[in-house]
Amino acid sequence: MLEKLSSNDFNPEEDEIEIADKIAEFNDPRTTSQLIAIIKKKDDFYDALPPARALGKMKNVSIDSIKELLYDTDPKCRACGIFSLSFLQDEEFIPYLFSVLNDPNEHVRQSAISTLAGYGNWIIPLLEEHLRSADPKKRVSIIGIIGRIKDPESAKILLHLFLNDEYSEVSDEALIYFLSSQGQYAYSELLKSIQDFTNE
Repeated sequence: MLEKLSSNDFNPEEDEIEIADKIAEFNDPRTTSQLIAIIKKKDDFYDALPPARALGKMKNVSIDSIKELLYDTDPKCRACGIFSLSFLQDEEFIPYLFSVLNDPNEHVRQSAISTLAGYGNWIIPLLEEHLRSADPKKRVSIIGIIGRIKDPESAKILLHLFLNDEYSEVSDEALIYFLSSQGQYAYSELLKSIQDFTNE
């Protein structure tokens, strides 16, 4: 199965995600170094995701092996290490994930955003702290995380940013996530906001 994941030939008959999940089920620690080698060998980030998935889903995966990817000079490896973390949701890595939100590589940034959002609504207070950053680009990244957490508090924060942030890129991003991802929470927050406005 590892050979199938390491191949660069696309085979529509093979489901690479299914193969990755089977490798993870075997839970053999000896495959860890092989999975890392496959990730490093792949030319494309998306081709490297199935072995990164297998690595993250292994029950006895060594955190050190994932750290090897997180601190690699190749952004593809860093992004894959972050993707592996999304299956573990280990709180130890939250500071690292926040630190790479300004990484120059898009895959690294987006992987960090998705992984942080996967922690769920308990991380919202931490996100609010980071929203106090003077850097609008950092606030835009935080909005991407908040926008993926479907929660009344997320909707409230996004609406507040849309209405109050002085930077258009921040307020525009907040509005996009507010309308596209918050569903019923967005509707109820909009109603409250309209009622508050008419009561003034």
